[in-house]
Amino acid sequence: MQKIDLTGKRFGMWLVLDGNAGKEALCRCDCGTTKNVSKATLRNGSSTCCGCRKVKHGMDGAKVYRLWCHMRERCQSPKHKHYHSYGGRGITVCDEWQDAKEFMEWAISNGYREGLTIDRKNVNLGYSPDNCQFITIGEQQANKRNSRLVEISGETKHVAEWARIAGLSRQTVRHRLSTGVTGEALLLPVKKKGVTSGR
Repeated sequence: MQKIDLTGKRFGMWLVLDGNAGKEALCRCDCGTTKNVSKATLRNGSSTCCGCRKVKHGMDGAKVYRLWCHMRERCQSPKHKHYHSYGGRGITVCDEWQDAKEFMEWAISNGYREGLTIDRKNVNLGYSPDNCQFITIGEQQANKRNSRLVEISGETKHVAEWARIAGLSRQTVRHRLSTGVTGEALLLPVKKKGVTSGR
């Protein structure tokens, strides 16, 4: 029977390092784990990773893994469509998070759940545990670099952050800015219709 050499082939997250001899192949998972895997399970699709997709408490880590892949591609692959906004301007992924398993375990332990996206607290710094959090897509949109920065009493924050602090809508703060309102007046409570101040 002719031996099947799988060396260099990819099966899900597995990359075959040595698949020339025997019924097993030496494989490396994208998370960094290396082990012998049955060639039959590779070829029939029943083995696609080392198990890192189940990273903690039985939670499916597949989406967290994709999050990790996209994060690294934006910062490290010049061919990525958004590279110019990330790696192209110096945004990096910390050494610790070059390991997929390290990132996924941090994510699950720090509030990740389906529907959330990773956000850099300081948009001019890279991806690292002390600069990242998980928020909704809507919240992330408000934290983009093109979100307007406003200084009030010596502190500079995005419009969305000032609005959140003051308990106002972003639209209210933006409208006030467009009409020339500045400083602490931007954060004054909205007067309710029909309510007049006493004398």
